[in-house]
Amino acid sequence: MKCIDHFLSQESFELLFDEGLKAYKTFPVPESLENYYISERYFSHNNAKKSIVEKLYAAAKHYRNKAKWKAVLRLRGEADFGEPFRLFDFGSGDNSFVLSAPEGVISHGYDPFSSSATYGYEGSVEALKDNRAAYDAITLWHSLEHTANPLEELTKLRSALKPGGQFHIAVPNHASWDAEQYKTFWAGYDVPRHLWHFSYESFEVMSERLGLEVLSKKPQWFDAFYVSYLSEKYKGSAAPLFKGSMRTLMAMATGNAFKRPSALYVVLKKPLNAL
Repeated sequence: MKCIDHFLSQESFELLFDEGLKAYKTFPVPESLENYYISERYFSHNNAKKSIVEKLYAAAKHYRNKAKWKAVLRLRGEADFGEPFRLFDFGSGDNSFVLSAPEGVISHGYDPFSSSATYGYEGSVEALKDNRAAYDAITLWHSLEHTANPLEELTKLRSALKPGGQFHIAVPNHASWDAEQYKTFWAGYDVPRHLWHFSYESFEVMSERLGLEVLSKKPQWFDAFYVSYLSEKYKGSAAPLFKGSMRTLMAMATGNAFKRPSALYVVLKKPLNAL
């Protein structure tokens, strides 16, 4: 399938199925991929609140950050309650998640595509091997799909995860109701910034290869509102915010938003006896 970068360049890219990871990958990968992130409209890397959509996005982000922390701490597993809970956020964007950490939690952020988005951590992802078993949880909120080699990236991050610690990963779901609805206009593809496109099956494969347990799989239906708005906008629809919201509400009413969610939230656990 061919997809267009509707967000920025209008260039065309192809989605190729990778049998090994049971996921689609974007082809070709631009040599200067960082240039495709340079835009004031890329909300993950800015806190602008000028337009109605920007204000709604900021409000939703504030709500989601609270919900993320609640989910992470509820599933903290075998973390030592006598010590501060330590979390590493890969793909920290505007740092809003790490900066909203509850009291008593130590949180660090790192973003490979934004030098200003590193918080409390000095070094590269490769250098995490020197912080072996340093973190109780590692989060990747819509960032794994941006990596060139997701399995290799998770392997590096795994070394910094304590035994019994957890990965909390959210990604767009290429097998979702809205991907089927919008096809090549689906904003969840977001080529070429999204280099990979996952489904639940992808995480079954990756968890097995990494020696991790799939602790939890949940839908992220909330994301569909924004994705549907963008998809309607890319289609050139009039009143894209209204139409996208109506489609999402209809999907919720019929159950599709929960059976085939727009985005996936997967929790992977590192075994207690793992190195």
